[in-house]
Amino acid sequence: MSDDLRKTNMDKTNFKPKCLVVSELRQRKFGKMKSPSIPLVFLLCAVLAAELPGSTGDPVGSCPEFDGEVPIYLSDSVSCEVFYECSNGMANQHLCPPNPAEGGAGATRLHFNKMLNVCDYPANAKCNL
Repeated sequence: MSDDLRKTNMDKTNFKPKCLVVSELRQRKFGKMKSPSIPLVFLLCAVLAAELPGSTGDPVGSCPEFDGEVPIYLSDSVSCEVFYECSNGMANQHLCPPNPAEGGAGATRLHFNKMLNVCDYPANAKCNL
């Protein structure tokens, strides 16, 4: 191994992570700027959380630690349109699809039918939430 290569490998004081190098280049090119990215990220997260369909409730019941041959589904505590599928002790949230009988942009969703473990028409699912 050459002395130059060994010196480069041994000298850790000149090492800078790429993110710092990019930051320094940006600063040299545009001058020192305040970055609005952190507040924007929080605002974006808040908007997405408010807009995403789903439930703020919890699954009714609990998932077994290990999966069996038949999948386990749980209803939601606050929404008829939401259900959970158990996988290795975790309840994974799912949303029933739009009601095909209504169609259009303002269509309601199908409801989770606890008796059949499927998304069903609201009249069949008989969800009383």
